[in-house]
Amino acid sequence: MLVGRDIDFNYQKLENCAILLQRGARLVAANLDGHHPAENGINVPETGALIASIRRVVNIEPEIIGKPSTFIFSKAMQRIGLNADKLAIVGDNPYTDIMGGTISGLFTIGLRNNKFCPELEVRAHVAYSNLEELYRMLILQEVEVKT
Repeated sequence: MLVGRDIDFNYQKLENCAILLQRGARLVAANLDGHHPAENGINVPETGALIASIRRVVNIEPEIIGKPSTFIFSKAMQRIGLNADKLAIVGDNPYTDIMGGTISGLFTIGLRNNKFCPELEVRAHVAYSNLEELYRMLILQEVEVKT
């Protein structure tokens, strides 16, 4: 059973997942992001929140095919025909974007937000406040590279 972002997730779907998993279905997660910001800036549930609710019913570890798993990065590199040393990932989540890029050998560019904190074990190679600052550095070369 593949679980991804589902804005219509409800008790019936949770119950169906639990039944199928207890009958031997595999649990596959698109990612483990717990939340993402909505347009108004308020955090809303993401796939990881759904996986957490399923795991509270059946204690099964999901197979992750999206970030931070190397699976999705490897498939993308194969598809575009480039190696990790020629690519970078830009991400705002250190636990999925930056972790996935790091274990896949990519250069990582972090965007600071409420998920980034100085005591993290996994850090981006460089970090910027937002996409505008990154754009100014890359395109306009107005911002000094921060390492």
